[in-house]
Parts: sequence; structure tokens; C-alpha cells
Amino acid sequence: MAKATLSEIKSLGDALTTECFRFEMPLVPGVGINAKLGLKCQSCVIPGLMNERPIKELFGSKVPYRGPRVTSNQIDLVYLEDTKLDTYNTIRGWMDYMVDPLSGDGTSVSLHATVALLYIFDPQGNTITTHTFWNVFPIAIQDIQLDGTQTAPVLVHASFSFDLVVNGLQSLTSSLVNRGVLSLAGL
Repeated sequence: MAKATLSEIKSLGDALTTECFRFEMPLVPGVGINAKLGLKCQSCVIPGLMNERPIKELFGSKVPYRGPRVTSNQIDLVYLEDTKLDTYNTIRGWMDYMVDPLSGDGTSVSLHATVALLYIFDPQGNTITTHTFWNVFPIAIQDIQLDGTQTAPVLVHASFSFDLVVNGLQSLTSSLVNRGVLSLAGL
């Protein structure tokens, strides 16, 4: 194989840059509609995934095969805070809705989980893919460090749990059909 040429490299097009995203949770359980969270999300990740690789061992032979797909089922986000602590209060209100801080009584996942969308954009701002996260709810807010010796923006680091993430409509449809949730019979 020959070394890549300059014309081949130029044919690849623009590189995707790390700021070309938007993470939205349109409906925050216990709080309501909150479009500001999507605007304030400063950092997130596209979750990695892995297919397990179990080994069949028989009669002195070891044969690897494809196992189930696994993911961390957790996404860590960083939000820019405003002067009213709206981000912290929104996520904290959601967590208080899930488990009452005084009584310890909790709600069912059907009441406290939501759907989140991670949009990835090309350099021109067009959506190139959407990752849909199912049954999302907050599991932690990190301490917010305040420091009287310097001026810096306050950031809210929050971790969220999710059951399933699918990439794009085609992947979502395939996943739902494979799980028996959706039938394409008669279409």
C-alpha cells in the first residue's frame, strides 16, 4: 500500500470539531420544560460501547465468540452555571422529585426518567446524527467549588444514568424491532 497523497487527504473533507454538539433533555421530570439545560451544556461524551467476548472452552480448545453489547449506562455532563443557580436547582429539583429529601420516599422510573437527545453537527451547523438516550435520570451532582481568591465561571458537573442509547432513527427502529417492542409487519 502506498503512502497517502495530499489529494486523498484533501478529499476527506472538513474535520468534525468538539464543539459541534447539543445535549438536550426537553422535559425534566418534576421540573417541567427546560430548554436552558441544552444551551448550558459545556461538555459531554458520545458513550463508547463494547461487545463482550466470551470464550467457549471444550476439549482443550478455546473459541471466542461475540457476546452481548455493553455500555457504561452513565453519561457525565458539565454545565455552565448562571447567577441564579438555575442549572444546579433544576438538576437538584429533579433529584428531589425522584427521592423526597425529607421522607426518603421515591418515585417509579416511569415518573422520574426522561428521554435525552445528543445532536452532532457538521461545521456548517447541519445535524449529521442524533443519539437518543432512554430512561435518563440524574444520579449525582459533584460538589461546586467556590473560591474567594479568583474569578472563574462556576461549572456544574452532573452524572446521569440511562438504559439505552441508540444512534439515529435507523438504529432506533432496528433496536425496537429486535427487542419485540415494534413490529414492522404490514408496512
